Amino acid sequence: SGQSVRFMGEEGADKLEHEMCSDWEEVTRDPAKVRRYRTFKTQFLRSKELQLMSNVNKDLTFRSKEHSKSLGERSTAEYIVVLVAGMCLSFNAGYINGACLSGLLTDDGTKVPVSAFTGSYTKSAIFLAGGQVPEFGFLITLILCFIGGATLSSALNPRAKPYQLGPEYGPCFLVGSILLVIASVLSEIHDTSRGLFYCAAAANGLQNGMSSMYSGNLIRSTHYTGISTDIGIIIGRIIRGDYSELWKLWVLMGLTASFWTGGLISFWATAHFQTHSLLFSACFFFLIGMGIIGFLAYNYKISMWRAAFGTYNWHNAFDELSVHMSAMSSRHSIRSNIVNPDGTCASEEFLLSLFDKIDHNADGYIEEDELYLALKEAGMRVSKRGIKAMMKVADTNGDGRIGRQEWDNLVKGKLEADHMREEQEKQEEERRAAAAANGEDAVVNRAKKRLKRSITVGW
Repeated sequence: SGQSVRFMGEEGADKLEHEMCSDWEEVTRDPAKVRRYRTFKTQFLRSKELQLMSNVNKDLTFRSKEHSKSLGERSTAEYIVVLVAGMCLSFNAGYINGACLSGLLTDDGTKVPVSAFTGSYTKSAIFLAGGQVPEFGFLITLILCFIGGATLSSALNPRAKPYQLGPEYGPCFLVGSILLVIASVLSEIHDTSRGLFYCAAAANGLQNGMSSMYSGNLIRSTHYTGISTDIGIIIGRIIRGDYSELWKLWVLMGLTASFWTGGLISFWATAHFQTHSLLFSACFFFLIGMGIIGFLAYNYKISMWRAAFGTYNWHNAFDELSVHMSAMSSRHSIRSNIVNPDGTCASEEFLLSLFDKIDHNADGYIEEDELYLALKEAGMRVSKRGIKAMMKVADTNGDGRIGRQEWDNLVKGKLEADHMREEQEKQEEERRAAAAANGEDAVVNRAKKRLKRSITVGW
């Protein structure tokens, strides 16, 4: 039975099973042969079920093996690209932090870090205890701005996957560029304004959030207490002969050196350009954002405008699919592919339970990308039109996604439609059997020959 699926393909196996079901059971009266046929049919359908569920389970982990790979397990080219990108971001964060610590951005000489806040937490507590409420409020607001920047990066990219560029990374960097331009303008117009530090802190929080999400928390480009600790831990392991994380040591040391270099360069840049020094970082943010937007627009064949605003989502992926049939009209639907060992279709309970498996992020909804991935890995070829049709049929409230109740209604409606189709097929078979009653002997001989050939191929 397994060989029949492997050599004939699912369509050929379905055709063989249909022929055996429509001809053999209809004309055969030998109990022994019927038992042998049913045994073969049970094993045949069981093999299809196991094969399908294996494919479904592979996808419903959402390609966990690929995304769980560490940077050291990836290709050398990807390792170098990520390392260089992380070093550039670290340099930028060190430059911004050095500029804000220079005391040259405001006339009152305010010096405050905008990338690392361990000291700010301690100072805010001391200021509050000493009754210096304005200074306490300034540091707390600074910390909240950094947190707000990281929150914004996550809100714009809620389902980030490690080492995979999403549509929201480009817009995030453009927002960071705008924040730094505002900081530079505030420094130029309001000589004593502290708003520029808030914007700089928010830009750093935004950058650190994006780099952390992209690298799986490996690259944290704005603060180095934890990185310094990790460097010490890895060096200790190397001393003991464990070189498994040597690749990580080079990454962390590269980030640290770049951050330090950024602070070094900021000394001369701020001394020369003063209030305009943050414009260099704004341009750097803008160039990175446009680079990501151009990369996505080129690879996914979309306009720069759609890539800049992250509005393309999965439409580009559907446009690139090479498909041959619609999911709504294909006989290889979820129900027609999942069968029980006795040859009956999958139960309503089983189909309802698929909702939780397809909904990989557990938000209670199935969206286009989740449905597409589940159907694709289940062995089905679906088109953009097919996915859109399925979503349109199931999405009764028009919110662009399928909720649990909508899924339940879809499954129940599908079961009723399948039952009606089975009844119609049964009536058609009975009509054909009655029409062929006069030529029963010829039908019996033809069915026996077909069964013998089918069983030979199947086993």
